[in-house]
Amino acid sequence: MRVVLSTPAVRSFVSVWKAAALAIAQLGAGLFFVAGVAAPVLGPSTLWAVLGTAVLGWFARAIDIESWALLIPGGTSSRVHQAFGPRAGRVAAAVAVVDRMVFAALAAVVTGHYVALVLAPRLRGTVAGNVAGQELATVIGVAVIGLLWMRARIGLSWPRDVVARGVWVAVAVLIALAVWAAASLRHGTVPPVALLQPPLPPRWTPLPALDAVIFWWSALILTLQAIGGGDALSRVAHEFAPPRLASLRRTRALVGLVTAGLGLTTTLCYVLLVPGPEAGAWTTTPLAGLAYHL
Repeated sequence: MRVVLSTPAVRSFVSVWKAAALAIAQLGAGLFFVAGVAAPVLGPSTLWAVLGTAVLGWFARAIDIESWALLIPGGTSSRVHQAFGPRAGRVAAAVAVVDRMVFAALAAVVTGHYVALVLAPRLRGTVAGNVAGQELATVIGVAVIGLLWMRARIGLSWPRDVVARGVWVAVAVLIALAVWAAASLRHGTVPPVALLQPPLPPRWTPLPALDAVIFWWSALILTLQAIGGGDALSRVAHEFAPPRLASLRRTRALVGLVTAGLGLTTTLCYVLLVPGPEAGAWTTTPLAGLAYHL
């Protein structure tokens, strides 16, 4: 009798820590730019907008897990097809493709901005520096996507142990930054009481209530990237040791604790430590702006 072993049958199961690292790399990408995008518009209210998206992200991860638990093969698009019909399934598949493409481009551009900030520090604050920084960030982003694409085309992949170790090293650096920033809040340029003051929405319409709704809806849109994409947890679900649902829930708790904790802490420190007139200069690299003012 011929015995055939498939690749997943001889692959070792992943731990919760490794799976959480792979999910943090996707779900935590918004930490690197959300505060910079929202703070010039929302001011101290950025913290509450990020808190709202963190709560939405927790429910989104719960939906991902419960959807995977239906045991319908084919991912989210297949489950949507089973629930709402073929047209909705095609829409879900298109949304999933756009989600992956936009995330890849966004991650590459954010990487390009931070690397360009390191490579061209003397040009920062000038018109020529802003133009050069944008061009350099674009070139670096294209190079990152090209490098990953070429490695994938020739069949090379990064070992998961190396990726997980690198992600946790990055998380340790961000935790150190957040702790240092929290310890420096007594030197903040914005008083903490400003966080409790409601924002004053601009007068867009004759109705103040409608202006408030538009303002908070815009705040949600500015910080919505902190939620992350879909299926980040279910992609590694089949590599857990049974019972997989319990491991997925532990992974969600760990990922949510890391991303929400770092996101709220860095946003709070960015709002209180970075002066308002300078917030616009760190729109694309708020963590670098936070480190600069420390």
